[in-house]
Amino acid sequence: MLTLLISLLWMEPIYGYIIDKLNGYNLAYLHLSEMMSPETRLDKPEKSTVPFYRKIFNDTLISCGGHSLESATRMLENNEADLIAFGKPFISNPDLVERFRQGAPLNEPDKSTFYHGGAKGYLDYPLMEQVI
Repeated sequence: MLTLLISLLWMEPIYGYIIDKLNGYNLAYLHLSEMMSPETRLDKPEKSTVPFYRKIFNDTLISCGGHSLESATRMLENNEADLIAFGKPFISNPDLVERFRQGAPLNEPDKSTFYHGGAKGYLDYPLMEQVI
């Protein structure tokens, strides 16, 4: 427990230093991935480290991990990130953009099929018009 606490206390200064140094490399973007749930992103946005690094990194910053449309919109409107990446929601919703546009419900991803190869869990989710 103490080790974890010490690690968390040093995380922002250490990675902040590294990210500040990345500013000198003319990168296309910095992609930050956080293991958060959509509920945590909405109910406790202060748990995200992306806003801290946004203040340090001067170019395009991408946030991913547990975003919903609402949390993504909030982060973009607050200028905490330039882009939001969606992984699992895109796997289970190949028409994710249209679903967001129409406020349609999302398919739940089948985590038991992740990383097993083949089409199951990747190419067999229904499109929105197949559900409605």
